Amino acid sequence: MVWPKIKNAASAHGKKFSLFVFIGILKTVFTIALNGVLIDVFGISAFFGSSITAIIVFAGTYFAYVFCNVIKPKFMEYSVSTVGFIILQVVLISLMVYFLGISGTLSSAIVIVVLFVLRYAFFRNIGII
Repeated sequence: MVWPKIKNAASAHGKKFSLFVFIGILKTVFTIALNGVLIDVFGISAFFGSSITAIIVFAGTYFAYVFCNVIKPKFMEYSVSTVGFIILQVVLISLMVYFLGISGTLSSAIVIVVLFVLRYAFFRNIGII
């Protein structure tokens, strides 16, 4: 009797995590493309171009997660936790580059993957997922 409950919980968790990953991949591709268009094609400064992209992607990701039933519509919790993870990402990448001598590309990949999984677990822990 316990096994079906575990199986159903794992199945539901797997579907949500799969959607979380899929949306995350789309978000990454869209971020790179939009930054390229705004900065390289339109000549907007990197600061303003990446800021515009961050705002668009932030809102778009929230609505995509809600629309696909990955998270509950709790905008404030999502906003605060996402901003916290963005700050943590910047700090960790900086530490890895400046103090450990790891390249920006490698440190970005490591930090983004680790924080991606931790963010999913954190969202589950605070009841967004």
